[in-house]
Order: sequence, then structure tokens, then C-alpha cells
Amino acid sequence: MQTKTTLKIIGFSLALTALFLYLFYGFRLTLLNVSNIMFFVGLIFFGIGLFIVSNASELFTSFTFLTKRVFMSNKKAENYFKTLGEYLEHREAQGVNRKEKEVGKVLLFMGLGYLIISLGIGFLS
Repeated sequence: MQTKTTLKIIGFSLALTALFLYLFYGFRLTLLNVSNIMFFVGLIFFGIGLFIVSNASELFTSFTFLTKRVFMSNKKAENYFKTLGEYLEHREAQGVNRKEKEVGKVLLFMGLGYLIISLGIGFLS
């Protein structure tokens, strides 16, 4: 995966941590406050990463295909995929699932890292 995407995810996680620290604690920097916020952010990232890596997102892919087929006009439907299998093959040929899994792995490991660091800080304080 590109390091640019990884750096964006790291930047977003740090910004989210700072935002939650401001919203919940008003930037009162104590070890316990930082530990709590890092645990919360870690849970969010770990959950999203696990969701993506476990391929649970395929449920939404199927739902998207079904919704488009049902609500599409007849003229547009002629040019759209006839079956879900064709749609999934098209997505796989474009490499969409592989890119999603790479981002999911980064989110999963980053969330796990946040959880481990927050538990370490929590036990120290």
C-alpha cells in the first residue's frame, strides 16, 4: 500500500484523538485522559478495520447492487450488470477489494496499537 495513504490515516487518527481530547476533557492532559481517548479511538479503528478485513463490507456491496437494479430506469438498466456475480467480478477486476483490504489492515493494526498503548498508559497511571 502507498505510504501516502498510511500517513493520511495516521494524521486522521491523531486529529481524531486531539478532537476527542478537546471535546471530552477540554485538553486537560493527564495520563488517564489520554489513555481513555486513545482507547476510544483504538476501538473505533479496530472495529472498522476488522469489519473491512473480514469481508463484512460485501453485504453493503450486494445491497448497493440490489438498490441500483431496483431503482434504475429501464434505459440505464440495459447497460448495467445483469447479475450480482458480474458486478462482483467487475469490482474484483478493478482491484477494489484488494485496496479495501489493505486499508482495513492498516486500520486494524493501528487500532490494535492504540488499544495496547492506552492499556499500557492506563496501567501506569
